[in-house]
Amino acid sequence: MTETTLAPLPAPHNPDLLDGETAHQHPEFPLYLITSAGRVFSVRSDRFLRPLQMGKYLGLQISNAEGNLAKRYVHRLVLEALTGPCPAGMEARHLNGQRHDNRACNLAWGTHQENVADQRGHGTALIGSRNPMAKLTWDQVREIRAMVQAGSTQRQAVDRFGVSPMTVSRIVRGTAWTGENA
Repeated sequence: MTETTLAPLPAPHNPDLLDGETAHQHPEFPLYLITSAGRVFSVRSDRFLRPLQMGKYLGLQISNAEGNLAKRYVHRLVLEALTGPCPAGMEARHLNGQRHDNRACNLAWGTHQENVADQRGHGTALIGSRNPMAKLTWDQVREIRAMVQAGSTQRQAVDRFGVSPMTVSRIVRGTAWTGENA
């Protein structure tokens, strides 16, 4: 990370830190201290801010160096303050799969592929019956495979379960609905 000269902080700016917690000034938001525990301290109001739910993640509306308001996710603030700006082609990863755990030890920059692999690894990926658009359950998928293996046609499975021929074909070939002891 390159060294940057940051504006001096107005007094007082002594947040009560937890054991082992460190505070770092954010380069784009100099009136805020971002802690390794995932907390954001406002130097101006001399208090820790309470993040709000912004979609699936926690976020804040804070002022940048010019005084303009910006909405930012807490996990990105933590990574930017502690490790530097997001490298090109990278995104923030929650290593333990908990979207509200913004501790520095739980965050890392990574590729989209790494993030997807993380989601599959800790079971938060929206695949199979967890996908809100899914028309089948895992039991039905296993039943389709068993039907076709026992001699039924794929067309019979299509008619019985009300899904497209392509869906049944992918299920039977194992290119869709993989995992969960398929």
